[in-house]
Amino acid sequence: MIRLLSGVKLSKQILVSLSKEVNSFGLCTSLHVMLIGSDPASEIYVSLKEKAAKKVGIDFVLHRFGDEVSESVVQEKIIRLNSDDAVDAILVQLPLPKSYDTDRVVSLIATQKDADGFHPDNRRAFCDNSHDVLWPVFPLAIVRLLDFSEKNYVGGQAVVIGRSDVFLDTMACALRRKGLRVKNVSCEDVVSGSVDVSRANVVVTACGIPNLLRADHLSDNAIVIDGGVARVHRQVVGDVDRSSCERSQKHIILSPVPGGVGPVTVACLLENVVRLAS
Repeated sequence: MIRLLSGVKLSKQILVSLSKEVNSFGLCTSLHVMLIGSDPASEIYVSLKEKAAKKVGIDFVLHRFGDEVSESVVQEKIIRLNSDDAVDAILVQLPLPKSYDTDRVVSLIATQKDADGFHPDNRRAFCDNSHDVLWPVFPLAIVRLLDFSEKNYVGGQAVVIGRSDVFLDTMACALRRKGLRVKNVSCEDVVSGSVDVSRANVVVTACGIPNLLRADHLSDNAIVIDGGVARVHRQVVGDVDRSSCERSQKHIILSPVPGGVGPVTVACLLENVVRLAS
């Protein structure tokens, strides 16, 4: 038995609220996005962000670079945008070319213009429970979906499944700020069966491994936020085997893929942009 959390519905609510805020206060907000190379998925993500920005009334400026551009050229552009008072927020679309040092590039963005909230200094301040720092966008989207479930999860056990230590650690900080106990595990540990998540009240997964989690892996009444993305026979799927959850007698609340975390992440990004401009 399954109840779906519609990220499309939630994102529309966030965007409508942002549009009212921008129009009511006459805010002039600008988001500068840097797209390096020709990754098809990145092209799609940037297009979605541009479309949503226009709905809200945010000035979206795309800086496009070819596949052969050097990292130094991109760094110089970021430095110029940092010093431009007309630029409210900067986002470097990931992934970057393999020859780039992603951490070094992201770290060049001025902390006060970091739309994604993943600058190392901003992440550190966030995990130190600073109240004046923006939430990192992806964890913010996941927490918004948890709240959207209208289920009381405070004091419960959360399990976060992912590949990146940065993601795992930042996500743990976000969930602890919301009153959850948190255990981080790697995707490989779940694949091998060496980790049991069946007692978790909240499960957050971002592995990109189809059918990584089935209903029998999950507890009754679990909230599952599926942030994994993969393609199977030209269809976009997540980490959770949705069909097993639909057949199960367990009550499972699931954010679907597609239509779950993705739209909310875009909306939360624009929320950060408005905060940076305010």
